[in-house]
Amino acid sequence: MSPLARIAAIARNTLLEALRQRVLNVILVFGLVVLAGANLFSEFSFDDQFKFIKDYCLGIMSLIGVIMAIVAVAQLLPAEMEGRTLFTILSKPVRRWEFLMGKYLGVAAMLLLTLALMAAVSAAVLFAQEHSLSADAREGLARAADPQAAEAARASLAKIAAAARDPWLLAAVGLVTVKVLLVAAIALAISTIATSVMFTVVVTSLVYIAGHLESTARAVWLDPTQPAGPAAKVFLAVVSILIPDLGVFNLIDEIVLGNTVTIAYLLKASAYAGGCLTVVLLVSCALFESREL
Repeated sequence: MSPLARIAAIARNTLLEALRQRVLNVILVFGLVVLAGANLFSEFSFDDQFKFIKDYCLGIMSLIGVIMAIVAVAQLLPAEMEGRTLFTILSKPVRRWEFLMGKYLGVAAMLLLTLALMAAVSAAVLFAQEHSLSADAREGLARAADPQAAEAARASLAKIAAAARDPWLLAAVGLVTVKVLLVAAIALAISTIATSVMFTVVVTSLVYIAGHLESTARAVWLDPTQPAGPAAKVFLAVVSILIPDLGVFNLIDEIVLGNTVTIAYLLKASAYAGGCLTVVLLVSCALFESREL
């Protein structure tokens, strides 16, 4: 059996285990939360309603995705060691890095499926809101007593459709996805040296928070006019060099507000994510290879 086949087999088993434990319950909770909260501001204008729904759904997708990534990865190695299955697998012709990559790919597949289903629920909520608002606009068009009122109703219909079917939402979902996958890789690297699930969860959460402050830390570190002392400069340097800048993927507000986001920036963010993901996974494999089991 080739290394790719062994990795695929481990990934498939990991995905099946994850599906039995997590995804359906999470999706059910997500759907209920979104459906219950999506119409909280129905008294606002349709433009504000769509902005709220988009921001609300994308924010919950990001939050749940990150939580699932951290918790799912944190349990991988401890569960395998506790059940003694890790030693059974490694006693066969399976290298440690193959085992680790198989586990990560299985969790990544579970996260992709989860995010896809959450995106589908969000799209359904947007569609329902579009249908409701469009019905009101069509009634206004039918009751229009003059060409000016009819033209205003048609313009409202066009704006509702444009707000509900914004193609840039796909870019926002993509950015959320790559951030979640990167957080999962960071959790994997930490879990290879961790002694408990709680250690991995806590440290990864701290790294996640620091990742959103990385750009600020780098600016202070590189600015000679800042009054930070030597110890603070060293700390800021460590944060800037070792922790990925997760703020690169925080464009949800820009997209929701309709601000311009260039294709070049999206490509740059994707390349940055790919580079960080590769480095973190290589570090994970190196750490796991050197760990005594």
